[in-house]
Amino acid sequence: MESIHGMNSYDFQLTNLMSIDDHGEGFPIEFCYSNRVDETAMTVFLWVVKDSTGCPIPDVIFMSDDT
Repeated sequence: MESIHGMNSYDFQLTNLMSIDDHGEGFPIEFCYSNRVDETAMTVFLWVVKDSTGCPIPDVIFMSDDT
């Protein structure tokens, strides 16, 4: 998962759910536009991804550059 913040004046954030492709590179597979990135918003986002794909999400790695 990757979240881009501070890129617009409306305070919306773009969160990407990424997968690793055959070359070992990240490939975005789902997008979430939201006015917040917190546990509630990400829980709903991941639930929708799981529901739309029909299978569980095996691994999610969270990396943050916020201190």
